[in-house]
Amino acid sequence: MTEPASPKRTVRLLSLNINDRDLSIALVMLKQVALRDADVAANYDIHIHQWQKDFARMGEAGTVDGLDLDRVVDSLSPESTDVFGFSTYTWNHHFMVAVARRVKERNPDAVLLFGGAQAGGYGARWLEDHPFADYVIKGEAEFAFRTFLKGLLVGDVSDTPNLFWRDEQGVRTRVPAEWRAAKKQSYLPSIEALPFAHHSKEYRDYLDNLDHQVTAQFETERGCPLQCAFCSWGTGLPIRRRSREDVEEGLLYLLNHPNVRAVYVVDANPFINQEKGLWLSEFVLHRNKSGKPVFFELNPEYVRDPRVIENLGRLNGDELAFGLQSTSDITLKKIRRKFHRETYKRNVSRLRELNPRANIKFSLILGLPADTYATFTQSLDFVISMVPNDIYVHDLLVLPGSAMYNDPESFGVVIDREPPHRLVSNETFPAADYDRAKHLGFATKVLHNDTLVRDSLLALQTDMGGRHVDLYASFVDFLEANGVDFFAGRPVGEVSSEEFDFLTKSFHASPRRAEVRALLVRFAASCRAEVAAAAK
Repeated sequence: MTEPASPKRTVRLLSLNINDRDLSIALVMLKQVALRDADVAANYDIHIHQWQKDFARMGEAGTVDGLDLDRVVDSLSPESTDVFGFSTYTWNHHFMVAVARRVKERNPDAVLLFGGAQAGGYGARWLEDHPFADYVIKGEAEFAFRTFLKGLLVGDVSDTPNLFWRDEQGVRTRVPAEWRAAKKQSYLPSIEALPFAHHSKEYRDYLDNLDHQVTAQFETERGCPLQCAFCSWGTGLPIRRRSREDVEEGLLYLLNHPNVRAVYVVDANPFINQEKGLWLSEFVLHRNKSGKPVFFELNPEYVRDPRVIENLGRLNGDELAFGLQSTSDITLKKIRRKFHRETYKRNVSRLRELNPRANIKFSLILGLPADTYATFTQSLDFVISMVPNDIYVHDLLVLPGSAMYNDPESFGVVIDREPPHRLVSNETFPAADYDRAKHLGFATKVLHNDTLVRDSLLALQTDMGGRHVDLYASFVDFLEANGVDFFAGRPVGEVSSEEFDFLTKSFHASPRRAEVRALLVRFAASCRAEVAAAAK
């Protein structure tokens, strides 16, 4: 066994959130697995640091993602830190790069290790683009991180699975060259051996010491059965699930904790397996005595057991987020995704029958291959007709490691080389049409978030006929002609999807909400007058 160093080496793991959350479960599990090893525990002190974006301060001098960069770096004591680990994703890339560059300037001897979907998806490119980076781990890194720390103790990390590093020969890697083998190697065959974050004293203490409530994250399985071309989540490998007993124990702990406002289940499709879908939905329906909401992401057409739909429809306040993305047959074929329209409609309609105020949210992606303004508005019309509580319209962001990222030309798109890899151009979706569609989609989100406005527009559409989306577009034009600004004076192209969530909340907290409601009365009267005049 390696003799413990004196003092121990210091490791700092970094995460950045969009919303107010619990302590990062990804970093907590990395730390838990690492410290199970006696050599690691004897030789390292591992610390977790996380921040939350401050959208109110975006763009201020000296900040990154609204946070004071100097203050963030000072809090990490870079001169006395041996290893930094950066958990990267599209939404935190610029923050992590800015912090990493600064800590390396202040301590050139510090080891900088990057992981997560962004850096891991890049692999060798991350080291090529960022000379201050020392190592990258691809894929699920809990056990690889532990091996890496043990390797540092003896000065040789080359046995670390899925690692990219530099030596005198250039960038080296343990990742197989063949992509199928590489993908298989980068995912754990089972997650049963992984500890739960809430078993960590640090995680529990974090929740216990909060002075406010947060949304807690919880993982019941890993993997995604879908193979969407823009995403690297789908593995083509078997989904790995936690046991029923462990899931129920973890959910009860979080739901009963006074500082947990809601639980967000981070799985891709937690109800796709019929047996699991039934017991999980029954558990949330019957054993959640706290009444706190549980948030799920799912595709309703893959929920085949009607009993699961019945259970989900009886939930009160729990969020069901449906990643529809598009209803265009051509687009769906291009991105390797299926859409069973009638099953989708039937299941959503049944949810609405059981609970007219079910907390249903839909998302669409703007600018997918083969999409056009016409097909996007068809998708948006379908979403509005499903009467969700919220609508998310996302710019197309292509994840590193996905099929579209690796070969964008075959999909008819050009993707920005720089993160978060937004769409630059689409051969079927001219830029002017794209901005027009984004403008309508974002404005629709604002209107749909107001129950009174939403219900009034739905009633008006029943009287007027035609498509929901056309009525929304007319109302948006009417509002903007009367001075309503949905984008705080900024061009729509500059506003990201995540930032628009913040702008939507700000809009509804301002006097503009009452202004929209007052203008809706005038708009509806004008529409009905037109119908009456045409009928004469």
